[in-house]
Parts: sequence; C-alpha cells; structure tokens
Amino acid sequence: MFSKINITCVLVDHCRTLRDFRTGKISGSDILVFAGIPLVVTAAFLYFRVYLTAGAVTTLLACFSILTGLLFSILLLILDLVQKEPEKKDEHAADKATRKIRSQLLRDTFSNISFCVLLAIILALISVGGIFDNHWVCIVISAIIYFGSANFVLTLLMVLKRIHVLLANEVGDNN
Repeated sequence: MFSKINITCVLVDHCRTLRDFRTGKISGSDILVFAGIPLVVTAAFLYFRVYLTAGAVTTLLACFSILTGLLFSILLLILDLVQKEPEKKDEHAADKATRKIRSQLLRDTFSNISFCVLLAIILALISVGGIFDNHWVCIVISAIIYFGSANFVLTLLMVLKRIHVLLANEVGDNN
C-alpha cells in the first residue's frame, strides 16, 4: 500500500554516492563532510542559542519550495542527458570506459538531486512545526533544520560540481 511513497531507495542511492570512485569503498572523508560539518554547524548554532523564529521559518519554507521546483528541472536535464547517450557497437575501449564513467556520474548526480528534493520536502514539513510557541519544540526543530540545511547545501555543492563536469564534457566533446 505504501510502496508508491517509499523513499528508502532515494536515501540508499544517495548514500551509495558517498564512496571513493576508484576503490568502491565508503569514503570516510565524504562521511565526515556530509555528517560532521552539519553536526558542527548545528552544535554551534545551538551553543550560541540561535533558534529559528517564525519569520525565519516562513523564509525557509519559501526557499525550500523554490529550490525543490528548480531541482525537479535539473532532474529532467539529467534524464535528457541519459537518454542522449547511445551505445556504439564499434566503440574503442577508452570510449567505453569514458561512457561508463559518464553514466555513473549521471546516476550519482540524479541520486544526489533526488536526495536534495526529498530533504527539501522534509525540511519544509518540519519547518511548519517551528510556528509552535514551545521553547523545547523550537530547539529540536531548529537543530533538525540546521543539520538538514547544512547537509542540503553541501549536497547541492556536490551536485553543482558534478553538473559542471558533465556539461563541460558535453561542450568539450562537441567542439
């Protein structure tokens, strides 16, 4: 019944991108960046007692809503890039290797963007809880939103780099 809204594949696919491409093993530095930095940011905000206000919640809702729409557009761009990749029968080994790397990069980018969309939706839903006038609820919601927002920004930076590489290669191949 809930299989149509099961989002575990999005989470699993995103976590699979946090691997060292050369070895295929989980990258400790990626885990440190995508978990450690958000934890430090969250701890710093909470230590200095910087909690979200109703105005900040409204702004966050607007930001996450806009970014979600833009991320869906990028997902369509990635889908278009994937569909434009014909397999050639007389392709050299180097070309096959390049195509395989490009294909993996497209899959990873798609997974990361899907994760960003999911995270934005979750953070938007949690942000609504920030309108309650309860100090402890505000602290918990602030912590979740700080952690999620930091992770969101880091993942967006990773997506930006990957899209830049993909599109730079597309433009470079056509010259």
